Amino acid sequence: MSLLHVDLQRLPKSSEVLRTPLLPNLLSFQSLFKSSKPCNTQYLPLLFLTILLSFCPTHAVSSITSPCPLLTTPTYGLTSAVFTACANTSIACPAAEIAAILLDFANYYHWNTFVIVAALVSSPSSTPTTPHFDGVEVGDVYNFTTQGLLPGGALTYSQELITVLPGRAGDWSERGRNYTMAWRSYNSGVLAEHVSIITEIGEWNEEGKWCGSGKSYYDSWETYYGPAAVDVFEEVGLALETQFVVQGEDLKTWAEGGSARVSEGY
Repeated sequence: MSLLHVDLQRLPKSSEVLRTPLLPNLLSFQSLFKSSKPCNTQYLPLLFLTILLSFCPTHAVSSITSPCPLLTTPTYGLTSAVFTACANTSIACPAAEIAAILLDFANYYHWNTFVIVAALVSSPSSTPTTPHFDGVEVGDVYNFTTQGLLPGGALTYSQELITVLPGRAGDWSERGRNYTMAWRSYNSGVLAEHVSIITEIGEWNEEGKWCGSGKSYYDSWETYYGPAAVDVFEEVGLALETQFVVQGEDLKTWAEGGSARVSEGY
């Protein structure tokens, strides 16, 4: 599993990821074995049975085996998180251009083989303080049409509500410039939120100015929550993870082919 290029403080602690009773069982067993008192061997079969049962799958977070760690989201955090699908890659393109591509939903059909159509359904009553980016506003709702999750080329559909948008010039930290955006499921029985962070590769010069290299890291993940997420993982979880990787590769190919985008009038 490749590492995400995000601030490690965003990642859940191991105690937040672990949802199995295995850890407390082993801790109690450890204290038993360290005890100076003789161990009563008649309880050993029960002890080993308890360890074995700790590994048995259940309809809970501990039953999910995913190549991605559980990652937090702006709306839901890690509470009731079940699994995360993720992808990351480096892209030879400035971060601002990548952000613009990801938020130009009307043109997804040009490059995205996973989300093949993204159509605006509704917009909030905007105010001067409503966060926006190139015509996209927090609170906008889009219909997503996706392919690749079901066999036989069957299409799937979802509604997504924009929850986070970057500033037009990016968001700044001591690590430099990044663009963060997110949208969550809307009018759905499944709670999920998709986060994308584009981090510009560069450095601060001696004068304290940021010097970008024209290259960026792309990190994207979607975390699913609640009991319904277990069913989602069992039905399409592996396909979803595959399509996240495919989408990242599609984005890389399209962003790095700048001349091709211009020739198509994009």
